[in-house]
Amino acid sequence: MRGQNTRPALWAVGFGLVVTCAGCGNLSAAQPGGVSAPTSAVQSEAPPPDKTQGAVWSPAPPQPGEVVYSGLGVRTLPAPIGAVPSLSAAEAEQSTLVQDFVRGGLAIGKPSNALRLITTGDFPPGSDPPEVSVKNRLGWVLTFGDSPADYHGPVGFTPPPTPTLCDLIVILDAVNGAKLVSAQVCPGTH
Repeated sequence: MRGQNTRPALWAVGFGLVVTCAGCGNLSAAQPGGVSAPTSAVQSEAPPPDKTQGAVWSPAPPQPGEVVYSGLGVRTLPAPIGAVPSLSAAEAEQSTLVQDFVRGGLAIGKPSNALRLITTGDFPPGSDPPEVSVKNRLGWVLTFGDSPADYHGPVGFTPPPTPTLCDLIVILDAVNGAKLVSAQVCPGTH
């Protein structure tokens, strides 16, 4: 399809980056630490009705062995011992979605991979539901370090002069290979 953007949909989370966020509901640009704050109107004429109004939401602390991608609304736990995915790690890495990121220049090198239980939708109250809603679904978490930031913004937006390197996170259902989440976390940690 000529003239159309063929890159897969991607979220970006970072330190003060202006980002577009497909499926994030009413979340504003990401805040430091990957926690996205809800957008809300603040009125200065009247005091808040209670002390909890205006508090910044944050996800529950991780359980032992849990990895929380707070800005993405994703929580992962280790896969149960003996879990056998229908999709191997190699097949996940060769999936159409991942190969689209490779061709687009966002997935560079060999990713780290982990078989985990995936739960999506860990967003602040009042947020739109996640693009894909799962709870404790067996999935592959593929992380490509040193992914160049995929900047988006309004007309006239200029990316920072110094390129930012991010982690590209792709999470696929380990049973049927369906996309659960794809996003960049900026700056990267790998």
